[in-house]
This record gives sequence, structure tokens and C-alpha cells, in this order.
Amino acid sequence: MGVSGCGKSTVGKLLAQALPVEYAEGDEFHHHAQPLMKPSAPQQRSATTSISRSVSSSDS
Repeated sequence: MGVSGCGKSTVGKLLAQALPVEYAEGDEFHHHAQPLMKPSAPQQRSATTSISRSVSSSDS
């Protein structure tokens, strides 16, 4: 997790290539939380919890 534009996707893609593992873009897991993901919007625990559940369920 981190602020927009800090390089999370870039680093993630590079790590996935180097390890080699599958890369999953985090933005694809929180489409329902988009209104909360705008600059200056405080992160709410309920949004990050549902994102974590989405990622966890996609691993199985």
C-alpha cells in the first residue's frame, strides 16, 4: 500500500519478473472502493478490509 504514483505497480511488475511469479494489479481488487481511493480521502478500515478479503479469496 502507498500513495498514488509512488511506484507500487512498477516495483511489483519488476519483482514479479525477477522472481518469477504472477503479478496482480491491486487496483483490480478495489473497483467497488474507487470513490474512497481519491486524493485527500481518508482510508477507512472497512474499505481496506474488503480489499484484503478480495485478494485473499483470489489466491485460492
